[in-house]
Amino acid sequence: MNSIKIQILMTLTILLQTAAQGASLTQPELNIGVVRPSSESLRPYQREIEKGAEVAIATKNAQYPKLRSKINLFYLRIKGTQQGDHRAMQKFLEKNNINLLFGGIINSEANYIRSIIGDEKVPLISPAPQPSIKKDNTFYSCLAVGPEGAIISKYAYEMLEKRKAIIISANEDPEEKGIVTAFEKDFHHRGGKTIARYDHNKMPAKIIAQSIASESPDMILLPSHYKKAYSIIKVLREKRILAPIFGTNKWHGRSFYNVKTNRIMSGNYFTTFFTSDDPDPVVKQFKTSFLSKYKTN
Repeated sequence: MNSIKIQILMTLTILLQTAAQGASLTQPELNIGVVRPSSESLRPYQREIEKGAEVAIATKNAQYPKLRSKINLFYLRIKGTQQGDHRAMQKFLEKNNINLLFGGIINSEANYIRSIIGDEKVPLISPAPQPSIKKDNTFYSCLAVGPEGAIISKYAYEMLEKRKAIIISANEDPEEKGIVTAFEKDFHHRGGKTIARYDHNKMPAKIIAQSIASESPDMILLPSHYKKAYSIIKVLREKRILAPIFGTNKWHGRSFYNVKTNRIMSGNYFTTFFTSDDPDPVVKQFKTSFLSKYKTN
């Protein structure tokens, strides 16, 4: 299985560049507000990105005063109540003189944060995938769904010589729909074909597996969240469907790669933004600093 990969580096690069653009180069301090989600289920993912931010910013601050600006992080936990969160946000922005906000690990969360910012013109950086309709003064560090789908197609067709695809997705999910559309457009243009599509929200995984068993695909596209993806992949492998399965950055998740899942996930692929195996010196330094601080990757 491919090594564990995370999107932190791209997120941080954009975050820091935007922060620098949002303030004078001679400004002594740049204050970044990190907005933590109210949802318990989102907190582990947010924290992984925060760790990367803390390491990257500590590295930048080590170069101060050469860089002429010091970067400070401040944290705000939202509670999911519009009026209360709006008041808390206004106090947070004013008290800490925030130049830029970071948060919203999914699009709905990013939209909510934008709504409680109100009329303030503070830019918001979100690690969520880019939506089709963007909010003013909100920026996204994740790949747009179009390029992500096309990247999967190109790799599967050119590098792995895959020609017959089956798609398993949630048809009503706009992000998954966008990835599927982009994948099919590129895949069909290259000469590949989609032999079947399944909506896992409308059909149980066991029924999907039974149907796929007679169709002989040489690849399966499954652009769903890793928890849902794992439950489907487990059933497919139990039914001896061994075609490689392709996922997206939604497959990020530490529990997805523990000892129990390694065998099931063997031979599959997913798109990502950063890998700790990259030989780039910047990546090597980031990995060293991250491991030194957190003792884990």
